[in-house]
Amino acid sequence: MKKILVLLIIASLLKSVGAWAQQAPLFATVVNLSKNDVLNVRKAPDYRSRKIGALPLDAYVGVDQCKEIGVSRWCKVHHIAQRDYEEFGWDASPGWVNARYLQPKNRGYVISNGKPNCGYALGCNKGKCEIVDSYETNKNQEIISLKTKWIDRKHLTGSSNFGAMSPDGDGYCTDGAHIEEYLQQKRNREILAQDSVPARRRVISFTKALRTLSDVEKITSYIHPKKGVIMTWNVLFGGKEDLHFKKSDIKNAYLNKRKKIYWGKSYGKGDDVFMSL
Repeated sequence: MKKILVLLIIASLLKSVGAWAQQAPLFATVVNLSKNDVLNVRKAPDYRSRKIGALPLDAYVGVDQCKEIGVSRWCKVHHIAQRDYEEFGWDASPGWVNARYLQPKNRGYVISNGKPNCGYALGCNKGKCEIVDSYETNKNQEIISLKTKWIDRKHLTGSSNFGAMSPDGDGYCTDGAHIEEYLQQKRNREILAQDSVPARRRVISFTKALRTLSDVEKITSYIHPKKGVIMTWNVLFGGKEDLHFKKSDIKNAYLNKRKKIYWGKSYGKGDDVFMSL
């Protein structure tokens, strides 16, 4: 019975390894490290291979390919513009890391066939990735519809809004923010279509107004005149770092947008968090 169990576990691991090897994610975030530890980047997919760099916890990189070595997964990662780390900066050579320390992602700016043109990937499946081909906007320059196309994963390279900008362009890509806003609005509409609970509708309406800060009067209409509103940087409310704001604070948020407030410590590194309301 024990032998059968061991064989099933090994089969499960190999199946998982094969899934990574078949289709590498476009991007990955470094996870599963202690606060002050680093993930070594190797010349080859082997612990004994020469170290050519290192990545800290939460580092964000592009992924070129993944392969299985025994029962382990190794992925070749590359530097992404504006994501510089002490031992893996803009001039870093691509190298290999163990995939157990990576959290995959398939959404973001990409370069297709080595030609940067502000391409934006929405996700990948079965060796292909869905890329935004074009979009239609209204008179307020808000996206109202998307057209996409599917491209083989092997032709794509994970990048950033800086790295994906065409050589003929000026500055950096901005389409991603508008695309994400459109997708968020689309999700909101789908939720509202499925659920007509008044409280849920009010929450969605409030978060929409709060996210864009487009209608301060509408935002403040949700806030209790005496109790105000409590906000937190943490995942859950109820901690000592919860912050209380009056209705007038919210009304003046835009005027005081350059005023930085201390929100507590970040997760993982424990850095001080300062940002405006």
